[in-house]
Amino acid sequence: MAVAVFGVVFIFMNMCLERMAVKQYQESYGIELQSGFVGDSIKVYVNDSLLYNKVVQRDSVKIPIRRFEDNSMLMVVDARTDLTGSFNLGKQSENIIVRRNADKKFAFEAKERE
Repeated sequence: MAVAVFGVVFIFMNMCLERMAVKQYQESYGIELQSGFVGDSIKVYVNDSLLYNKVVQRDSVKIPIRRFEDNSMLMVVDARTDLTGSFNLGKQSENIIVRRNADKKFAFEAKERE
């Protein structure tokens, strides 16, 4: 009897652990801050994860990340002005280029990753 109870508990625990397993994705993104960011205090988020929080020192900053959710949103925030831009990340690997317009708003461009 004890063996049967142990077997049922083992099967139940195994099923629970499979449901809790973190899904692994193969896709990756390349986020690149280009033109108009030098000297700005910028924060880059994907969903609620802070990926970058620095004053930009170069003309181009690249941030590689792996996909970790079914649906993800890229958010770029100017920490000094609280100006925010957002972009829905695709399901396929892609490069996202972020630029500042003349009016300081964020412009996003997605290119398929090779």
